Amino acid sequence: MFFRNGFDSSVRMFAVVRAALAGLSALLGALIVLLGLPYVAAQSAAVSVWSPEAVAAVHEPIGVSARPEALAGIGAPMTITVGARPFGLAFDGSRIWVANTLSNTATLIDADTGDVVGDVPTGACPFGAAFDGSQIWISNYCAQTVNAIDPVSSVAVLTSTVGNLPLNMASDGTNLWVVNSSSGGTFVYTVSVIDQATGQHVMTPTVGSGPTDIAFDGENMWITNWGSHSVSVIRASDGQHVMTPTVGLYPQGIAFDGVHMWIANGGGGSGNTLSVIRASDGAHVMTPTVTTYPFDVAFDGRQIWVTGLADSVVDVVSVSTGQVVTTLPVGQDPRGIVFDGENMWVSSFDEDVVVRFPIVRMEIFLPLLRR
Repeated sequence: MFFRNGFDSSVRMFAVVRAALAGLSALLGALIVLLGLPYVAAQSAAVSVWSPEAVAAVHEPIGVSARPEALAGIGAPMTITVGARPFGLAFDGSRIWVANTLSNTATLIDADTGDVVGDVPTGACPFGAAFDGSQIWISNYCAQTVNAIDPVSSVAVLTSTVGNLPLNMASDGTNLWVVNSSSGGTFVYTVSVIDQATGQHVMTPTVGSGPTDIAFDGENMWITNWGSHSVSVIRASDGQHVMTPTVGLYPQGIAFDGVHMWIANGGGGSGNTLSVIRASDGAHVMTPTVTTYPFDVAFDGRQIWVTGLADSVVDVVSVSTGQVVTTLPVGQDPRGIVFDGENMWVSSFDEDVVVRFPIVRMEIFLPLLRR
């Protein structure tokens, strides 16, 4: 059909294009729903201070119509061979660090390409890995020490003595907090607080029985107590106890989503749950059910990822509803998990590999559809 003038033609063409774009958006949204792919926000993992707007964006209802410009799914996984019995993972801004407990090394992986960069020697039985903004820290389970490693030179610059059988770590920006999983026969369980700049001991707050993992909410440190079925909340500024929320059976991994703490209750059976605790007051919010023996958790900016030991899978859970969005197979005995802003990384303890899951963002900007 021919139009009488250019203006009429432009208007009608605009309508045709707009309708086509609307159809494409609907098709993509339907495809994602049919495939069961989770939605994630296009948000940087480097965010440490959460504005009310950012928190609201994270916790808004998930759906195709909610954020059509930020639809996302999970791309094809990549499996990367590392050292013997990989456990803790950390991201330094460009590379993933993998603590190999039986190799006494940390494997460095380019986060963009998945290529192994090399291996760095550590202390005996490296277990946990953490990044404090300038240094990588490795906890040496059998040596009762932690190493600070310069990520540029890959050389250890500090070694600090901590408590018995150190596991996971977290930084408050000034100090490194190290979970000491054993009391050494005293039945007094602690975390070691180390000055990141000097490696000197700062304080040793006491916590519950069998401390395992740790997370920072910007003010307080949260430590899961495997033996006490609780979480110790310690004020980072002075080491004072704030509260001790009760959670599920044998809590292990913990992650902060900007509002809530998510705790993996690894008790098995009726304990295959997550405890969701409001960080501001310790109130219990919900108890989602997940895969058998949940172990560790991580937040991708929109959803919680949970490693499941018994079934060798990772559950992806909506922070809004607590429902499992999708379940992904990984290697046997998945342990550590970390998000680098673009990919989720999981260590497979029994297979000596890590698996990278890319978050595929289909950034569909349709200004013509907005009136």
